[in-house]
This record gives sequence, C-alpha cells and structure tokens, in this order.
Amino acid sequence: MASNTTRRRKAAPRTRAALSSERILAAAMQLALDSPEALSLSRLGAALDADPTAVYRHFHSRDDLLRAMADAVHEEVDAELEQIPEDAPWREALERHLWTIRRCFLRYPALAREYCHRLSGGVHEARGVRRFADVLLREGLAPEDAVSITRASAVLVFGAIAMDAGSIMLSEAQQREELGRLVRVYRPVSPEWALTVDVDADVVTDLDTQFALALEVMLDGIGLRVDGPSHDA
Repeated sequence: MASNTTRRRKAAPRTRAALSSERILAAAMQLALDSPEALSLSRLGAALDADPTAVYRHFHSRDDLLRAMADAVHEEVDAELEQIPEDAPWREALERHLWTIRRCFLRYPALAREYCHRLSGGVHEARGVRRFADVLLREGLAPEDAVSITRASAVLVFGAIAMDAGSIMLSEAQQREELGRLVRVYRPVSPEWALTVDVDADVVTDLDTQFALALEVMLDGIGLRVDGPSHDA
C-alpha cells in the first residue's frame, strides 16, 4: 500500500501561467480599475498567483510599471480620439480631446493621483501630444506656439485630474466636509454664490462643472491666439 509520502510525490505539480509583461500590465490595470488603493506589488503578485518579486523580471521597478500603466491609459485615450473627425472645428477637437483624457484617467483614480504630474514617455502619449498640436498647426499657429499651448493644456487637464482623483478617493463624509470648507472660504467673496452650492451633492458633479468652466476659459484664451493677427504676421 502506497504511503502518504509516495502519494504526495506522485501528485501532479500545480502549474502557473507564465508571466509576461503583457499579463502583468493587464493585471495591474484591472487592479487599478477595481480598487482605489495605490498599486502594491504584493496585491499584484496575489492577482497573478506569483511571487511579487517576479514582476522585476519584466519591469525594472514599480515606477517602470506605473509608467507603462500610464501609457496604457493614453492608448485608451488614443482609441477614443479616433472618433473625432479630422475636419472638426479646432475648438470642438481640443475640447473633446481634453475631456477624453480626463475621463479615461479618472477610471483609474489611484494611478491618476500618483502619476498625472509625470510623463510616461510612451508612444501613445507622444501620439496624443502630436494630435493636439496638429490641430493648432492647422489653424496657422507657429510650431513653438502650438507646443506652448499644448503644454499649457496638459498642465490644466492633468492638474485637474490629479486634484479630482484625490477628491474622488475620499469618503462621502470627507467629500461633504471639503465642500463645506469650500463654501466657507468663498462665501466672503460672494454670499450669493455660496447659496448655490449644495454640500450634499455628488462631488463628481461639482468637479465636472469646475473643469468645464476652466476649460471654457482656456479655450477662449486659445481662441484669441487662433483668431488674432499675430500668428499670421
């Protein structure tokens, strides 16, 4: 009769799916989509059913992985931007471009909060930069002006994303507290404005409203450059 030891030796070994950079990235993106928590290699290892240190065979560091994740979001942005007609008016094209960046990155609030102040340096981010600048170039702006406006627009949208992601990750009670503080700070400037703020409202709705206004103001400023005589001189 075979002993327990013999049976254990004959048992088929447990097999694990081979790790690859693509599989690691897909798992990391799913974790970022499902959880507001910052990505940790221990959670990623559990999701992959692998030793967390195995990630380093494919990504040099956690930062390297985060950079790949950020460019994966830029890939999502790039795919959605394909829906914008090439002959769309410049204002519509830029407005849709910036709203698309914000929407895609806020699907991953922990990643957005941690990485939106940095460049991924990836091919999809570079493609988005070129697409945005090309809209301005078609309107006759000089390349240096197109680059400057593209960078300024990135500061606006990614700064807003980082701030919005932080707010979204707060608890509902903390969100209400923040809106209450906002009202107290701005009430001395305009008591009438303070009466319009619903501190019990969905914070995302308020963030959308503020971003829309910031975007409108910026596009108005870009319009002065596009429609003005200076770039034709």
